[in-house]
Amino acid sequence: MTAGINQLEVEGNLKKEGNGKIEIDFAEFNATDFADTEDYFSILSANSTSNFSKNANDDFVGINLTGAAANFSWIDNALMVNFTTAVPEPATVAGIAGLLALAFAAYRRRR
Repeated sequence: MTAGINQLEVEGNLKKEGNGKIEIDFAEFNATDFADTEDYFSILSANSTSNFSKNANDDFVGINLTGAAANFSWIDNALMVNFTTAVPEPATVAGIAGLLALAFAAYRRRR
């Protein structure tokens, strides 16, 4: 995907059926080049939409992103995305800190 060039255009109504999220695959796209900017990129547009949440993140998820996260939004009937630097989950940070504490305690006990 090249920013600003590739987008899906739907002539007519774009309708979502079901409760799952629609996956947008960003494989082979370096989103970190665009992370933490104010830039939004259009992914798809339609004449009208139905059965989508007002919060596009409820309906769409970006997959195969390395070092960045996708944030989706609707502007009129266009699905837009911008990228932010991925931040580790607090549970991940706590798990790593716990492992380091255990390793340090084992080291101190051996001495």
